[in-house]
Amino acid sequence: IDRLTEQLQILEDEMRARNPRYAELISPRPVSIAEIQRELLDQDTVLLEYWLAPHRSYLWALTYDPFHSVELPAAQRINSVAATAASQLSGGLPSHTATRPLSQDLLAPVRNLIKEKRRLLIVADGELHTLPFAALPSPNDARPLIADHELVRLPPAAVMGSEVTARRARKYSRSVP
Repeated sequence: IDRLTEQLQILEDEMRARNPRYAELISPRPVSIAEIQRELLDQDTVLLEYWLAPHRSYLWALTYDPFHSVELPAAQRINSVAATAASQLSGGLPSHTATRPLSQDLLAPVRNLIKEKRRLLIVADGELHTLPFAALPSPNDARPLIADHELVRLPPAAVMGSEVTARRARKYSRSVP
């Protein structure tokens, strides 16, 4: 196993040397918080990245200056409430009883950050991929998020080391004035 691991490392090093762009696409290097702030964010944008886990979930909120980490309920609770909300919303039933608890779980912990920003970059996880965030009520009032914010869905921030992905993310995050 050690010999094979060493051979794989040599092969990957050769690949990086011969074609750095291809290597970056198949094995992007992780990006730092500072790089994300510099490349994706401006004074009017916040990146909200969700990570759902069995015992507790997390929300990382990144703005041009500070970085915030918030503990959220377990994945089972969030996935259950998100599935119910997505189902009711896709059926054409705007139900505040289904979306309000989800808004409180997902957005209330960062309500002050959201209130100050026009653009929300959303990186979903689990059942949140099926959720239309635009229809969630703002934690600051009963209006849907889309009424006061531009919402942009992005792949996980860890993937954004790829030049192509980062370029697309910058293009889409700045496409609407």
